[in-house]
Amino acid sequence: MGCNINLSFFVFVTAIIATSYSLTKRNIILQNHIDDTLQDDLRSTSLHPILFWNQVVLQACANDYDKVVVFRPDQDDPAATARAFAIIHNAMYEAVKSFDRIHQHVTEGSRPLSNDSIAKQYGMIASIIEAAYQTLSFLYPQQRPLFDAIYRAHLYQIRNKTNSQGDINIGLSVGQLTSSFMIENRKSDGSFGNALYTTRRQPGYHKPDLIHSKKGFLGVH
Repeated sequence: MGCNINLSFFVFVTAIIATSYSLTKRNIILQNHIDDTLQDDLRSTSLHPILFWNQVVLQACANDYDKVVVFRPDQDDPAATARAFAIIHNAMYEAVKSFDRIHQHVTEGSRPLSNDSIAKQYGMIASIIEAAYQTLSFLYPQQRPLFDAIYRAHLYQIRNKTNSQGDINIGLSVGQLTSSFMIENRKSDGSFGNALYTTRRQPGYHKPDLIHSKKGFLGVH
């Protein structure tokens, strides 16, 4: 009995070590799978944070179809990818709108803060970082280690440029709230349904490929 218990414990520990090694190796692959342009953009002081995180989004999309990086795509067709991009950019837009009210909000209810006194440059940058990071992590969970590394580096960069840590913390809260609202708001957009697409022979509707009749649809969105 004692021998069996010891053997079972050994197998259990070995499995944990193997899993830990596998995850660590995968995290290293992810963190090394950052385009050189993206690293240069992070070091740049002139690039707007929206444009920088858009580069991260594009990198995430490229990685999503790279089997070295992910087991299978998190957003596995063009419609799903377009939806993911819309959620990420809308979250960043809403975060900026909490500081700069030149344009209208995309959705009603996404106004976490409305006090003009928080309109500080680094607070707004922090809100963009947080909103992009949270939505990317939700939509591309297999690449979370990559986003973690970029998030920490970008946040460290702006914290070293200002003494207004309070404004940065407010910005992070704004980004958290806007990203949470955007994710929740899009859960009922119908993209997760299993609705069947009924073909029509009328002009303007999709028609099946007669040569490849067994080819299915990418998804009903």
